[in-house]
Amino acid sequence: MNVRKTQLSETRVRDKSYTLTQFDALKGIKYLKKIQKLLVPVWAELVNSEGKITPEVITLASEKFYEMDENDIKMMICDALCLNPNNFETEFAGEYIAMFNLLKEIIMFNFQDVFTQLGLEEI
Repeated sequence: MNVRKTQLSETRVRDKSYTLTQFDALKGIKYLKKIQKLLVPVWAELVNSEGKITPEVITLASEKFYEMDENDIKMMICDALCLNPNNFETEFAGEYIAMFNLLKEIIMFNFQDVFTQLGLEEI
C-alpha cells in the first residue's frame, strides 16, 4: 500500500506567511460538498454570462456565500493551518479581507485538481 505524504504549501496574505496543509480525504470531501453549494451555481452563471462577471454573478455569489456556515469557514481555515480553533477569533479579529484571501488560497490549494478538471484554475 502506498502511503501518501500530506502536501504543504506556503502562502503570504498581507504581511503574514502561512503554511497550508492538505486536508485528509474525508475532511476534503466534507468541505468540497459545502463549497460546491457556493461554486457550482456561480460557475453555471459564469458560463451563462460567457465568463463575464456580471451583476447577476456577483449577486448570486453573495447570496450563496451567506448560506455558508461561519463554523465551516472557521474549521476549514483551522484545519488547513493546523490552528487551534480556540485561537481563530484572535488570529483573524479585524482581518476579514486577509481571512477571506487566505480561505481562497486554502480552497485553491486543497481542491486544485477539481478546479483544473473544470477549467477554473484562475478563479
